[in-house]
Amino acid sequence: MAQARNGPYGGDPDYDSGWVDIAQGEDKTFTHSLGGNTDDYVVDLQANHMGVTINQTGMGGDCYYDAGYTYGGYYWYGLDTTNIQVFRHSNDHSADQVRVRIWIISGSDYDSGWADMNQGQTRTFTHNMGGNPDDYVVYMQYYDTGLRGLNNRKYGLDTYHRDGIEHVEYGAAWQRLTNSSIEVYRGHDDVYANQARVRIWRVPQADYDSDWQDMPQGTSVFDHDLGGPWNDFVVDLQFKDADYYGTHQIYFGINSFYVGDTMYRHGGTFSLNSSQVWVTRGLDDALVDKARIRIWAIRKPKYDSGWVSISQNEGKTFTHNVGGDTDHYVVDLQFKDTADPGYGVNQWDYGGDDYIVYPSSTMKREGAYWGGLTSTGLWVRRQADDTIADQVRVRIWIAPPPDYDSGWTPIIPDETKTLNHGLGGNSYDYVVDLQFKDSSGVGAGVNQWHYGADQYRDPPTTAVVHGGYWRNLDSDSIDVKRGKDDTGADSVRVRIWKNTQADYDSGWTTISPASVEKLYHNLGGDADDYVVDLQFWDDNTDVGISHTAYGSITDYCSFGNRFDYGAFWYFLTNSGVWVWREVNDESADHIHVRIWYTDDRYWVYLPAVLRNY
Repeated sequence: MAQARNGPYGGDPDYDSGWVDIAQGEDKTFTHSLGGNTDDYVVDLQANHMGVTINQTGMGGDCYYDAGYTYGGYYWYGLDTTNIQVFRHSNDHSADQVRVRIWIISGSDYDSGWADMNQGQTRTFTHNMGGNPDDYVVYMQYYDTGLRGLNNRKYGLDTYHRDGIEHVEYGAAWQRLTNSSIEVYRGHDDVYANQARVRIWRVPQADYDSDWQDMPQGTSVFDHDLGGPWNDFVVDLQFKDADYYGTHQIYFGINSFYVGDTMYRHGGTFSLNSSQVWVTRGLDDALVDKARIRIWAIRKPKYDSGWVSISQNEGKTFTHNVGGDTDHYVVDLQFKDTADPGYGVNQWDYGGDDYIVYPSSTMKREGAYWGGLTSTGLWVRRQADDTIADQVRVRIWIAPPPDYDSGWTPIIPDETKTLNHGLGGNSYDYVVDLQFKDSSGVGAGVNQWHYGADQYRDPPTTAVVHGGYWRNLDSDSIDVKRGKDDTGADSVRVRIWKNTQADYDSGWTTISPASVEKLYHNLGGDADDYVVDLQFWDDNTDVGISHTAYGSITDYCSFGNRFDYGAFWYFLTNSGVWVWREVNDESADHIHVRIWYTDDRYWVYLPAVLRNY
């Protein structure tokens, strides 16, 4: 029986390679080891261009002939119960990284079964699903009885002209989708689609749906504004020809070819980041009169440790095995205080807080932090004197490309680095992720140790400052400050996602020092499925919107007086969350809390007879 999941391809995939580097001309094997029946598999292959946009340009491969063969694009093949191959052509310029996702789905609203296909044949499949075909998602696969097996080489057709041969045509495409039938056409020279199979599902309303849009030749930009970083996108792009082919995916990914010395480009493709999607119609295309793109934002994390007990002064390793490129990860660490009464789910002393108590000169270390991030694991350390983080929970998402990514940027102790992102719009809608990297090889690696910065006196008249924080966020730039004594942030990396729609948004709320602001979101459900983002705004323009002293900082002066700075959230429930601003804080005159719900909420890819909505 098909499972209840969210998104058009079944929500959380059964296999996810993560983003993996692939060189031009490289043939890469991905071992998924899913077993079972490959007839139940749905494969989604996406590319990432320079870490900036997700795309499917060149999907299936694109060959053109200009006094010789030139090969672009990429494709998958050789799918079996253990492995799948991905090949990137030698002249491809869109797939610096690729990501393979596979879902095991044992039912569909329509399944043609495997059907023999002759070269040049158009075959009609009658599904009689009724309703509106705009509610369908079509998945076509084909089979090469030769070396490539299950594959999508030349998906959407690849045609080109060659000396002495007027028109060469490989691959297959579906076309003329209606509420009763669909056609599949196999190219008249094709060697990859001896058999074809079509499955169709009715799917839930997408998180973004462009509807059918007239498509001028060239690129059109649409604002989907789904945001990030706690989203994972699945995309469906369809075309419509007003004259003959109806709804189709002919020349999906763009088909290029030469006639004489002139290059022609037909079909369509897309690329996207966290807020916009670019849909391109070939400059010579005659079949994409309209296009429609749908995006589902799957919020469930790729890894969730659940709540794990951790002792004082313990470093605990979490093996997540998310794989792929860690530069695409977003990590969320929460604490839980199990005392009664306690602070509940919180981020008090996030990153760790060290201070020396005077006059006894006793060092105290509180809070917790994560570090050592790799494609298979990370560790969390709870400090020796901490009383709030009896349990910790780690979640990891593979985020869509941000609207801004500084890349890993060297920073020296006591340096303030200004990063010009130039995103424009309203900076109140931004979500910022700051990570540190310790390049010593024996330290914390990629980490958030002393996140928000940590200051204490040693000796009493000298300030020691570790860690780092961001501040002065506006629509053009952001500053990152590294502590003068820091040893864990040789490089920093800032990512920003704009137009990030939240399930709850407090707006900017004024808060006084030494006070708690109780915010009631009333989202319901399970608070363990929430992600919380807290930002500060200082009326002093030298700091502005920031994470200065995020999680709070304790510092004792030479006279033994205690000072507490910053703010943090705590006591998260399914109806509210509290924010505490410390007694001596100077940076959080206003606070902004947003909450995202990250559960599986939809029944999808489920045969209609089994649905209950």
